[in-house]
Amino acid sequence: MGLNSATTGRLSITYYKELKGPDFLNRIEKWHNTCSWRHCYKRILDGTDEKGKNKYKTIEFIGAPAPKEIVRAAFGVERNEKLEVDDKLIKSTIERLLPCIIDGARLPYDIVNSAVNRASNPISMNYFNWEKTLSIACSLLKKYRNDKFKKEEWDMALDENQNDRSYLFGRLLAIAQEIEAWAISITGEKRDTNAERLMHQFKLHLIKHGG
Repeated sequence: MGLNSATTGRLSITYYKELKGPDFLNRIEKWHNTCSWRHCYKRILDGTDEKGKNKYKTIEFIGAPAPKEIVRAAFGVERNEKLEVDDKLIKSTIERLLPCIIDGARLPYDIVNSAVNRASNPISMNYFNWEKTLSIACSLLKKYRNDKFKKEEWDMALDENQNDRSYLFGRLLAIAQEIEAWAISITGEKRDTNAERLMHQFKLHLIKHGG
């Protein structure tokens, strides 16, 4: 059951579904299996600094992103180095995501497309938010294609036997990114790589030519 407090002391039911226990657990498990990816945005407390302020460290995990994080990745606006979204948009989008988790409905294309477009434009946000958006976009695209093409499976590891044009050009772009990032770190420069600046145009070019 999904509830929303429209006013103080008053609740409205935004989502309701009756399921047997095993069915509910199976659908939750399917969501996490088909929407999982490697993420590096979770931060946990890691002691305090010399001034007594809390320190945090980022940990890596493999799993499905939380619905709120999906909304932030797809529609968030960067403010004070964080991705923020209007509360009404968070509520309405989560209401659209619940049937995907509980009923096995297909992910709405506009949510997937928005996350992919934002992940294709790394210079529009800081590096931490971009990496977070990128991994969540991969989760959503993996889930969307799994549903649409009847259990299409994606592996997070490099597929050396993959001959798809978009996949191969994406690998070249990743190599260019790593080489230039390494060169920039050696010289001590602080700037975006050409791969990052041109990633959005790269994506548009592939779409235009059938990639």
